[in-house]
Amino acid sequence: MKDLYKGQRCFVIGNGPSLSPEILDRLVDEYTFAVNRIALIFDRTDWRPTFYVGITDAIHDSRHKEDILAGIRASKTAICWDMYKSMTATNSAKNAIYVHCSHTGDHQNEQAQDDWWSDDVAERLVKFGVAVFCALQVAFYFGFTTIYLIGCDGNYTRPSDGIDRSHFDGAYRPFDVCPNYDYDKLNGALQRAHEIAEAAAKRRGVKIYNCSPFSAITAHEKIDLEKVL
Repeated sequence: MKDLYKGQRCFVIGNGPSLSPEILDRLVDEYTFAVNRIALIFDRTDWRPTFYVGITDAIHDSRHKEDILAGIRASKTAICWDMYKSMTATNSAKNAIYVHCSHTGDHQNEQAQDDWWSDDVAERLVKFGVAVFCALQVAFYFGFTTIYLIGCDGNYTRPSDGIDRSHFDGAYRPFDVCPNYDYDKLNGALQRAHEIAEAAAKRRGVKIYNCSPFSAITAHEKIDLEKVL
């Protein structure tokens, strides 16, 4: 699939609070990448992702697992961490492609270097920061040259009062999942991941735009989604 979509545009969808079914309804005819628990929004939109990138180890949590599997099945092509190969339910999905992931324990390391990026995801996919970082590497490999970020808000905060305010669904992250998360380090890693992606974009002649109006991510040029659509 290398360069199969050379020169075309796509939308990489994060699961931040700015994501809405109304936005997704407008992307039904676009190439889109989705990640993690995007399936939580499926009952509110007819949109389904063209590509799904499944690289989270949260698949071992039963509450996340079904949503991850639903995301895989709903996409035309799913790019999955090769550790998913051992799962019967994933292997039953005819659209799954398995890739090797590196830096699997570095998701909160804000000291990442610019070479924490893969130009050849058939060889390896750098799993760092946030899932969108992996989706961007895949989008580059597929040849997309204009990439719009949707629902990439950044600035993760600890769930409070029983509500997760860092995602589009208040029940997205159960309270007992990673209860000791260092959110300052997570946000630092998120920002660094996008800086690495932007550096790769400039090197490769790719343009990344952030369409999330109140996003805390500063690495990419912001643009009004209305102008794009």
